[in-house]
Amino acid sequence: MYTAFAMAAGAHVGWAILGAAAIGTIAGIGASYLYDNNVLGIKDGLDWLGGNIDEGINWLGEQANGVIENIGDGINWVGDKFNDSLNAIGGFAGTVWDTINPFDGSW
Repeated sequence: MYTAFAMAAGAHVGWAILGAAAIGTIAGIGASYLYDNNVLGIKDGLDWLGGNIDEGINWLGEQANGVIENIGDGINWVGDKFNDSLNAIGGFAGTVWDTINPFDGSW
C-alpha cells in the first residue's frame, strides 16, 4: 500500500491521480454535509426534483402502457375482421357448393 503511494507520488501522473482523488473525496464529503444539513435548501430542492422525476417516469410508463394496449386492441380488431371475412367466404362457398352439387346426400 505504501509502496503504491510512494510510486504514485513520485511521478507527475501519480500526483495528478492523487489530486483528482483528493478533490473528488473532498467534493463528496462537502456535498454530503450540505445535503444532510439542508444548507441553502439543497436537500429540499433535490428531494423535490427527485419526486418530480419519479412522477414523470411513472407518467411515461402509463402512457407507454396505454399505447401498447391500443396497439393490442387494434391487432385484435383486425384479427376479428379477418375471421369474419373468412367465415363469410366459407359460408358463401358452402352455399355455392350446395347449389351446384346435384347430390344432396340424402340417399
